[in-house]
Amino acid sequence: MNQIQTQKEAYYKKVGVAPGVPTAKGAYGDPENTGVGYNAVLTELGNHDDALREIEAEQGTKTYNAFRGFVKTHFKASVENLFKNDKLKEKDKIEQINKWWNEFKKQTSNKK
Repeated sequence: MNQIQTQKEAYYKKVGVAPGVPTAKGAYGDPENTGVGYNAVLTELGNHDDALREIEAEQGTKTYNAFRGFVKTHFKASVENLFKNDKLKEKDKIEQINKWWNEFKKQTSNKK
């Protein structure tokens, strides 16, 4: 056991607090101690898919995937290959992405 862990356990013993996340039984909140798996938390707390940040993240993913497909279809290029290209400077990559993005926005706004 390393020194930090030993000191931490000594401190917990000194102050009379059980280490780890407390549970109703005063044990660690790990599945082997509680008999309840980590995924059960989702059951208790409910699905987080309707949370505002989750919705925003999902929309961001959909937009990025649509952008990638647009670049592939309209420019016969790959966003990933642009990112991986070691021969281009970062400013050149940004300039290219901005060109693709502006065209993407123009095309998608025309469809609305």
